Amino acid sequence: MIDEMDRQVTAWIASALDGVEVRLAAPAQMAQDKCIDLYLLDLLPAAPTAQGNAKLFQLSLRYLITAWAETPEESHRLLGELLFRAAEHPEYDVELAPLSPSAWAALGSAPRPSFLLRVPLRRERKLPQAKLIREPMVLRESTSMALRGMVVGPNDIPIAGARVEITGLQRATYTDHKGCFLFSAVPAEPSRKRLRIKAKGREMAVLAEQGVNAPEPLVIHVDIAEV
Repeated sequence: MIDEMDRQVTAWIASALDGVEVRLAAPAQMAQDKCIDLYLLDLLPAAPTAQGNAKLFQLSLRYLITAWAETPEESHRLLGELLFRAAEHPEYDVELAPLSPSAWAALGSAPRPSFLLRVPLRRERKLPQAKLIREPMVLRESTSMALRGMVVGPNDIPIAGARVEITGLQRATYTDHKGCFLFSAVPAEPSRKRLRIKAKGREMAVLAEQGVNAPEPLVIHVDIAEV
């Protein structure tokens, strides 16, 4: 597809500047006749867009445009005329940022008047067909519950400031000065929940189970010496 855009831009330049040779090449120091050198400098990304049931993959081709003629005045005239023609084109964008000396050196040319031409390239990609839903949607109510508990150490001493996390739900809280913690609303199912307790620089995992209307809080015993 890029070669198609090369031919398209080359043909456009040839029609814009009658009688001027267009070369798909790096900037040349000289040529036998008036010419425009068109060099694909790089490819730039563009955000894809959706169109109906297809997705347009887009990018920009950025060409370096230089001109050559027998006199500097004539090469400047060609470059200026093409610059304004490009600015009027509905699909093309013109950039006037100069190339660095190192970029010119990499191209094997001394710095010279030029401009950058951005040309869009689009390719359509069909989106996968969504499956039709042939049955009515069924909504199931999820029951929530409060999970209350207490973290205690040896001799049932409450542990304050312990971090209690429900793994899989990315929910966490800390125990108060009495060692108590509370999750006000968590899914009732499954009834067994895996908790991760961090206290005193140690960590342990426990499997806890508490009913929806359990009258007593869950008590988690932590042996600090072994955690």
